[in-house]
Amino acid sequence: MPKIYREGVKLVKTMIYLEEDVHLRLKHLAVDERLSMAELIRRAVDEYLKKYPVQSGLHYCKADCTTAKRIALLQSEGRGVSRETM
Repeated sequence: MPKIYREGVKLVKTMIYLEEDVHLRLKHLAVDERLSMAELIRRAVDEYLKKYPVQSGLHYCKADCTTAKRIALLQSEGRGVSRETM
């Protein structure tokens, strides 16, 4: 799979499920704003994450920081994250 970059930052493909009416509203907004739906979602997530500080090089984790630290360690070692590695 080719690597995709936005403003020099590598993007990771993520799938989400939206309620049908939310999807339709987002689709119309994307057309009105002349942006992709993905870009609108990225911008919304960026705004939401501004409420949470980055801690010790890891992104904010509310419930289980042990899991977040394990994921960061695996990723820093260039290893994938799966149920088996967790």
